[in-house]
Amino acid sequence: MKNEALSKNIELYSLGDKAFKKGRLSEARKYFKLSLEACPDDYDAMWALGSCYYELGKPKKAEEWYRRAIALADEEDLPALRFNLGNSLLDQEKYQLAQDVYLEIPRTSDIWQATARNIELTIERLESEKSERVNQSYRQRKYTLGRGKRVFRENYAHRGIKR
Repeated sequence: MKNEALSKNIELYSLGDKAFKKGRLSEARKYFKLSLEACPDDYDAMWALGSCYYELGKPKKAEEWYRRAIALADEEDLPALRFNLGNSLLDQEKYQLAQDVYLEIPRTSDIWQATARNIELTIERLESEKSERVNQSYRQRKYTLGRGKRVFRENYAHRGIKR
């Protein structure tokens, strides 16, 4: 029974992989889900499902599947899985979380160069967000102060007080 499930898992995963490589992402997603029904602990199928969702423009669903795969993955697959997870977080504008995930990838990994570029990107985005928050706060204070001056003029103008 177990061998039968494993055989079915491999067959369905292969069909999903072929569909994915041909760009038929919805079809691939269907096969990867069926593959997981046959073998629920197959982190390769979870990884592939995350990649389908990522390519379909659904980074939140991709994040969910990458996290599941990471929980079960072999050590040698963790850097690539973490890179994909970081990318899905980056696409969701969760820059600090993405940076934290990227920093878990060893510098000795084959994908470190790409990881380092993405870390730089998260730093730029975080600095940009911080700058925007400061500017927005400044504009808000300036507007509030400006309103206060107008209110003062409107409320006290009848008493002859000039400013």
